[in-house]
Amino acid sequence: MAPKKSKRAKVAKAKDDVFSSSDPEELMSQSRDEMVKEMKSGKKIHGFTDLDIAIKTVRAIIVTNEEIWNRCKEYFTYKGNDSEDEKSNFTMMRFDEVKVVYDENYDHTNIVVVAKEVTKYFSLEPLKVLPKCLGIFEPAKDETGHVDFRMYFRRSLILHEEVLLPFLSKLKNHLEEVQVCLGAVDEWVASTANNIQFLKTTFEIETVTDLSVQESPCKCYHHRNYGYCHCGELGKEYTIKTFNVPGTVVVQSFDISKEKDQLQLKRLLEFLSNA
Repeated sequence: MAPKKSKRAKVAKAKDDVFSSSDPEELMSQSRDEMVKEMKSGKKIHGFTDLDIAIKTVRAIIVTNEEIWNRCKEYFTYKGNDSEDEKSNFTMMRFDEVKVVYDENYDHTNIVVVAKEVTKYFSLEPLKVLPKCLGIFEPAKDETGHVDFRMYFRRSLILHEEVLLPFLSKLKNHLEEVQVCLGAVDEWVASTANNIQFLKTTFEIETVTDLSVQESPCKCYHHRNYGYCHCGELGKEYTIKTFNVPGTVVVQSFDISKEKDQLQLKRLLEFLSNA
C-alpha cells in the first residue's frame, strides 16, 4: 500500500505542476487554473456567472457599506489593531431615559430627560481582516485601520476574467459579512436619533440639550448631606417640562427606546396635563 502524501508534498506538487511547461501561454493558463481552484475551495457560496453583473453588484455593496460607515464613523472612538477578536468602541450621547420627578421644594412635578455618554463595543473583524481566499493582493488600510475595499476592488479588476469571476463571488460574500457588522452599529446609532425625535415631538422642543433648559440639581442622599456624589457618572439630567401638580417622592423612569414605555409616558403626561 502506497504511503499517503503529506499536505506539504501536495503543495509542492501543485507548484511543480504550474512550472511543468516552459510555454508562456500554458504557464499563464495553469496559473489561472490553480487560482480558480483555490477561489472555489472552502465555504460553498452562490457564485456569479456573469462578469458585468458581478462587477456592478460588488460595487453597489461597497457603496452601500461606505454610506453606512459614514453615518457611524463620527462615534468611532477606538481604532484597535488587526487582531481577529479585536472589538471597536463607539461612544455617543444617548437619551434613552425620561424620569418623572416630584420636586418637594416647589411642590410640582418635573419631567427630566437623562443625557448619558454611552460606549458600546462591536466586533468589526470583517472590516479589518480578509479571508485567506482573498489574499491575492495586500489590502490597503484607511485611517481607521479598516480595509479600503474601494481600492481593493479596483485592484482586483486587473485579474484575468477566469480568476476575477470566482474572486468577486468570494469578495461579495465577505462584503455582505461587513454589512451585517455595520448594520448592528447603524441600528444602535439610529435608535438615539429616534429617541431625540420622540422627545422633540412629544414636548414640542427644538433641541433636547438647549442651554435654556434648566439642568436638574442632584437630590441624592450624598449630595444633600455631603455636597458631592457620583451620580454624574450616571448621566446629566435636563428638566424639559414642569407641571404644577403635587406628586410623590417616588421617581418613575421610562426607557423611551421601547414603544411600550413611550405609550406609558404619553398617558402619564396626559394625566398630568388634565390634573
